[in-house]
Amino acid sequence: MVSRFTPHSVASSAKGIIMLRKLIYSVLVIIIVVLGGYLLSIKMEDWRASQIATAPPEQVTVHFVVTVPPETPRYQKLYLAGNSKELGSWRAEGLELKKSDDDKYHATIQLPGGEPVEYKVTRGSWNSVERGADGVEIENRTLSPTKTQAVNIKVATWVDQGKAEPGKSTASGNIRMHVGFHSTLLNNERTLAVYLPPGYDQNPDARYPVLYMQDGQNVFDTATSFAGVEWNADETAEKLITEGTINPVIIVGIYNSPDRTEEYTPWQASETDPVARGVYYGWAVAYEVKRFIDKTYRTKPDRANTAIAGSSLGGLIALDTARAHNDIFGACAALSPALWSAEGELLSQWTADHDWMNGTRFWIDVGEGETEDYPTGEAVPHLQTLAATLQSAGLVKGQDYIEHIAEGEEQNEAAWSKRFDQVLMFFYGK
Repeated sequence: MVSRFTPHSVASSAKGIIMLRKLIYSVLVIIIVVLGGYLLSIKMEDWRASQIATAPPEQVTVHFVVTVPPETPRYQKLYLAGNSKELGSWRAEGLELKKSDDDKYHATIQLPGGEPVEYKVTRGSWNSVERGADGVEIENRTLSPTKTQAVNIKVATWVDQGKAEPGKSTASGNIRMHVGFHSTLLNNERTLAVYLPPGYDQNPDARYPVLYMQDGQNVFDTATSFAGVEWNADETAEKLITEGTINPVIIVGIYNSPDRTEEYTPWQASETDPVARGVYYGWAVAYEVKRFIDKTYRTKPDRANTAIAGSSLGGLIALDTARAHNDIFGACAALSPALWSAEGELLSQWTADHDWMNGTRFWIDVGEGETEDYPTGEAVPHLQTLAATLQSAGLVKGQDYIEHIAEGEEQNEAAWSKRFDQVLMFFYGK
């Protein structure tokens, strides 16, 4: 029998196909809606997670209790100085502690939960910071609060054995302070202390050479200097100028920042070393600081009248800045320079390329007793290598550079203060 399609059967078949298509479309729509909802929920979960990750951490209550050694002056206040804004962002007088009847010092604050905090105890200045039982510098105290807690601290001793008087200034002469000087290159702030020579205000037409010094807080004042010992740069310059031994000079003390090691390090020796920001620091001194000083004071801005100086790591960055910006700095003094830094990279580079040294004057020195403070124990040999490099560049000893080994002296502000007059006489002597 031959099958035959009637118009009715054809219509029924077409209707069935249409219904099947509608069913398939409905199923596809349901799948798309369900899948879209699932994907949207995943996105929402990711968004919620990102919001939680970026949300400000909860505040945690921390109560500090500080026990102090017997030599602590009873009339002086105590502070916690740390890297958080709650602890003063490394200002020496960050968070004040209150003395209680138990003869201990207390403070309660809110800190962001889970965020690491570094801090030390001071009596209001860095020349009265805490030290270890043997009198050596201690690592920063650390804390990562996650819940309400009490932190008990015992100060072993003070760097000054309790003798310094925070806030008592020893700065002398005409010194002007510029607090909060902002560096765009470094994205931070610091203080500039500017010593003006005798007669500056009385001689409005006179202009002066400028010496830029690193670790400026140690240059003029015991109230701000490390361990309460300063360079006495103001008293020394005042005396030599008044006597007529040297020509008048402006001295700019550039305070260091909490990032001193990074800013004073030109090269990173390994991935574990602090990130080197010395290149940026050199640019900041050469252009930002110098331009401000030249604009604000009556300077002789040319290369022949612009010098840079520093000690230890400050001496290292002074040397590297003098090289990198040789068109700006015509003289450099490096007292006890940290030539060991970055595995002696400066010595290696300078030995290979020293043509730029011509036309630059150098004072380089080291203390005979610095061996123990010098990581490689080669303080004197390293200085001699540097001196040999200067000589091989064609510089004449005693005329273009001074190489000085200070008999018996150690690496500290007191030692540098003793020979700073010689630096001034070499650069500015009549």
